[in-house]
Amino acid sequence: MADRLVRHIIEHLKAHKGFVLFAAPEADLVEGWFSKGMPQQYAPSRPEQQKLQGSQFVMQAFDVSKAPRILNQLDCHIIHLPINELMPQQIATRIDPPEDGASGYAQLVSQAITAIDQGAFQKVVLSRAHHIALDPYHWPTLLTQLMLSDQQAFRYVWYHPEEGLWLGATPELLLSGTGRSYQTMALAGTQWNSKPEHHLWTDKEGEEHQWVIDDISHRLSGISNEVQIGQTQTHQAGALQHLKTPISGTLKKHISFAEAVAELHPTPAVCGYPRHQARRFIQQYEGYDRGFYTGFLGWQDPGSNKAQFYVNLRCMQLSEHTATLYAGGGITQDSDPQREFEETQKKLGTMGAVIAPFFKSRP
Repeated sequence: MADRLVRHIIEHLKAHKGFVLFAAPEADLVEGWFSKGMPQQYAPSRPEQQKLQGSQFVMQAFDVSKAPRILNQLDCHIIHLPINELMPQQIATRIDPPEDGASGYAQLVSQAITAIDQGAFQKVVLSRAHHIALDPYHWPTLLTQLMLSDQQAFRYVWYHPEEGLWLGATPELLLSGTGRSYQTMALAGTQWNSKPEHHLWTDKEGEEHQWVIDDISHRLSGISNEVQIGQTQTHQAGALQHLKTPISGTLKKHISFAEAVAELHPTPAVCGYPRHQARRFIQQYEGYDRGFYTGFLGWQDPGSNKAQFYVNLRCMQLSEHTATLYAGGGITQDSDPQREFEETQKKLGTMGAVIAPFFKSRP
C-alpha cells in the first residue's frame, strides 16, 4: 500500500497534477486525494459563494486578498494508508539550523517594539523564511519522518502545479464543526521543553495568550448563538509547549463553517492585535511573501455540514533541491529581540528534523 501511495505522488509530480495527503491528530490512516486531471481552481472570493459539491480540501494563503485553492474529492482518486504500515525509524524531535539572519530578524523585532511603544498596536507576529539545500529526497523516508514526527498534529503534503509542494505538521486547530456546533482554540505563547510537567509561563506569554482568546471570542460572538471559553492548559507540540484554551459554541442559522473561518483568519496568534494595524506592519516591513505559511488548510463537506480546518504552522515548501522553512513569534512591548530570534530557531528545528536525512552532503 505504501508503494502505491509513493507511486501516485511521483506520477502526479511528474504530470503536474494536484494532490493532498493528510492525517488528522491521532488518526490511524493517511488519506490521499489525487487529482484525476481536472485543475484545482481558485474558490470564489466570498465564502457564501462556494457552492461546490462534495468534500473539498481547502488551502488558504495568509494574505486574505488571495482566494483559496480548492481540491474536490469527487475529482480525485482516493487512497488510504494505515500509519502503522510506515516503517518506524529514529526521528529527532528537532535540529539546530545555522543562525542565518539573526541580525536582520532582531532589527525587525526592535522596529516592532518601537511601533508598539508609539501605540501602533499591542502585538504583531513576525516571521522569517530559512532556506536549506537538499540532496534528492526519498519519499518513503520523507513520509515516515513527517507522519510520525508529531501524531498530535495535523500532518499533510499538498501539491499544486502553480503553488508548488508544501508539507507540515501543525498543532493549531482553527475550526472543527459538525451541524451547527464548532470547536476552536486559542494557541499562543511558546516554550522549549520536552517535559510537560516542567513549565512556568511568564506574564508576557499570559498576556499574549489572553489577546488571542479575547479576539477569537469577540469575532465568534457576532456569528454564534453562544461562545464558551474552556480552561487554559499547557499543550505539548513535539518538543515545544504552548498555552492552549479550548473555545466552543454553535453558529447562528445560515452561517456556514466557511464563513466562520473567514471571520477568524488571521487570528492574533499569526498576525497580531489589533488585526488591521498588525497586518499592515507585516506587509510593510516583514520583507517577503509568506505564501501559505500562517494561512489555513483542511477539509469541508457542505452537504453533511462538517469541517475541520487548521492554521498552517510548522510547515515548509519543497523544491527539487531546496527546503524553505518558516517560523515566527508574537512580539509585544516586553519582547527581547535576541530571545525572539532564538525562539524561531527552535521552531525551525522542529520541521528541520523532518528533512534532516536529506540535507545537502558536503563534497
